[in-house]
Amino acid sequence: MKFPKWGLTALAVCVVLGVLQFASNPNRVLAPATPVATRAPTAAATLEATTQVAACVPGVVTFAAEGFSAWFPCAPERVIRKANAVPFGEIQIITYQTTVDGVDYAAAYVNYADKLPAAAFDLAKVLVLDGAKRSLVRGQPVTNPVYKDVTLGALSGVEVNAEGAEKALRGRVWVARQVTYQMVALYPKGYADQERITKFIEAFAVNLTSATAIATSR
Repeated sequence: MKFPKWGLTALAVCVVLGVLQFASNPNRVLAPATPVATRAPTAAATLEATTQVAACVPGVVTFAAEGFSAWFPCAPERVIRKANAVPFGEIQIITYQTTVDGVDYAAAYVNYADKLPAAAFDLAKVLVLDGAKRSLVRGQPVTNPVYKDVTLGALSGVEVNAEGAEKALRGRVWVARQVTYQMVALYPKGYADQERITKFIEAFAVNLTSATAIATSR
């Protein structure tokens, strides 16, 4: 099973472009994260994966360390990728992912708190969201993405919908303080159980320790 590659490392580059004007090529991205089963670790990227629960039981899963919860149709696998992102140095991308009935579900998280001051990150939010939304479809078998601004309490986000010849994609991207989240489902075109995909996308909730309240899209 080849799992989709969610390109959250693109966010690091977008922050650099917006705040430090670091590079002349705005489309430059780092290699997206991949499950450990498909690529061996290298000196520049160290991968590790932990299967949370083997049983396929649908329900809301709380990821306390990452400050969010999400509904999954099956217990997700946790994949961690550590990559070098100039000029930040090493960043960590955490993805929770599972595949059910030919549909790939993924929730990804990156925390830049120790890489960029909060004030600078706030100034770069527009660029961060732009890079994050484009990274959802980059390298996927879909075209002509449609973007829509969305809100989650006080949070800003973008919804993404795209289709290809055989696949379709739905996702949302959120920026919360110095943290970015991606919720993405890649599924066969014409997939019947759209209610399940909608539940996965919309049941996302964030509860950062630095936030004053829980925000939920339900």
